[in-house]
Amino acid sequence: MSEFGKYIYPFKPDYSNWTRYANPRAGFSGEGLPHIHFSQFFSIPIQPDVMEVPHIHHGVDEYLVFTGTELDKIFDTDFEVDLFLGWDIDRMEKFTITKPTVVRVPPNMWHCPINFKKVGRGVNFNPGYLDPTWSKITRRLLPNGHEEYEYQGSDLRHCVLDHDKMCTYCGKCFSDESEKADELVLNDDFLAPYYEMGKAPKSGRVDPYFYEIPPDFTDLGASIVSPRAIFPGQRAIDGANLRFSYNVITAPVRIGDGPIMHDSAEEYLMFFGNDLLDIWGSFDAEIELWLGDAPDHMERFVITEPATVAVMPGMWRGPINVRRVGRPFNFNPWQVGGKWSKVSKRTVGGEELFVYEGEGLTKAETLEDRLFSGE
Repeated sequence: MSEFGKYIYPFKPDYSNWTRYANPRAGFSGEGLPHIHFSQFFSIPIQPDVMEVPHIHHGVDEYLVFTGTELDKIFDTDFEVDLFLGWDIDRMEKFTITKPTVVRVPPNMWHCPINFKKVGRGVNFNPGYLDPTWSKITRRLLPNGHEEYEYQGSDLRHCVLDHDKMCTYCGKCFSDESEKADELVLNDDFLAPYYEMGKAPKSGRVDPYFYEIPPDFTDLGASIVSPRAIFPGQRAIDGANLRFSYNVITAPVRIGDGPIMHDSAEEYLMFFGNDLLDIWGSFDAEIELWLGDAPDHMERFVITEPATVAVMPGMWRGPINVRRVGRPFNFNPWQVGGKWSKVSKRTVGGEELFVYEGEGLTKAETLEDRLFSGE
């Protein structure tokens, strides 16, 4: 593999036993990969279900994204999700989500359960996590009235069916085909106390962490479906340190006008099928891009299957050249950082210069800039 080819990660089908969810699952995990501080997965309930117990992440943000599963119709929603969260595990607030929404969960905010009450064709539950591997802290009430806080994380939790193995969240212990191996069953009895506490008036302290995504009608050209969905980071939620957009590509297009580099932010370029119930089967395209350590020293790569391209700080990349579109697909760029910025190489007055451009300094000018800014 070439020096920069190692930064291209094809989506690997993740087959699980979660019977109420689309299978296989897709996503990107930086676990075991150097310099990567990001992971995200598509967990798509296709039947009503309850997910997770209350927990916190003590060190990093998590971003919970809810949309429909056909991204070219992302604002035609048919779902209802109740989410519980708050700063006090005994006073969590209930929020009902029916539109494309992003929720920023900062460190130490309790969140979950999530009750997928109505799913329609399916809900794209797409959490982004600013760490390459998962971890969480849960609370357990002991018979003597004391509280116990348990830290769980990758390679720490053992499988409840085979204690010689580590938990991979395969779902077998909760599947309809096997005996429930855990005492905790996420049903109406489990949810009752959360709905009871959710009857209390909202404090207003949690509301600023929600962002209902409005349709973005920015003219990006005939090759990109409008409206699209964009989360513009700090302009949407104060303190947000992540930004992304969903862009359905329908025809060949060139995105970008020259080599660029992000001096401090990680960027993850994701390419996958438009229909999230069949991410691989609905992908039929050919995308050309360049990666390198200098604007005049880059390698060419061609993507023909769903994949993530990790662009590390200081790495140069060229334009994204969509050469062929057999079926509409999604270009989903994520950037770690609350504001967009880039360094580009330009010729000014006959002299080659490195130019820094960014939000608050310059206006988004190119198609590539507007994918992140919405301007």
